[in-house]
Amino acid sequence: KKHQASGKDGWADGPAAVVATTLFSEYDPMEPEVWLSRGQAVWYPRRSLSSFGGLLEKHLEVLRAADAEVLYEVDATELAGTLSRRTIENFDTVVFPFPQASPCSDGQNAILIRRFFRNVARVLKDSPNSRVQIMILESQYVDWDIELLAQEANLILDTWLPLPMNIYTIRFLAGKAWRPRNAVFVSFRLGHFSPT
Repeated sequence: KKHQASGKDGWADGPAAVVATTLFSEYDPMEPEVWLSRGQAVWYPRRSLSSFGGLLEKHLEVLRAADAEVLYEVDATELAGTLSRRTIENFDTVVFPFPQASPCSDGQNAILIRRFFRNVARVLKDSPNSRVQIMILESQYVDWDIELLAQEANLILDTWLPLPMNIYTIRFLAGKAWRPRNAVFVSFRLGHFSPT
């Protein structure tokens, strides 16, 4: 489950592993599909992944073709307990794309990010090259005070870039594609290492 990473443009040479995770359990065809409107998607009643009308299997095929490992029932607020026990080594980078626990204005989102930041270092390699990365709407970055939450966990802002609209397709829980506007890619480093 390893592949060679490019040695150009700042990527390190050597083996790299990709692990994709989800809070949901593996797709269960016995669990009824739930089709929700956009406003209802926050209170999603399924415990297993939806088939998304066949899209799930296509996405899993892409991951398998890339030799990625897929782990289920991984809680972003308890990575040490739900991820570390299933992997041999810690990670160079942990990416959390578009975290959200509830509607955008709800305080639960900041709590989700705070808990993620506070435990993510436990699954990172203790290295100046280790990074915690999130993709998030620019307004959420400000409203949820992401940089302050990172600093509380001794994570220091390293990179902040606009996210190109066509680089990442998100799906609502009902399966409909969503292309984020005004999204950003944010990278943090471990605070106990001096900047290089």
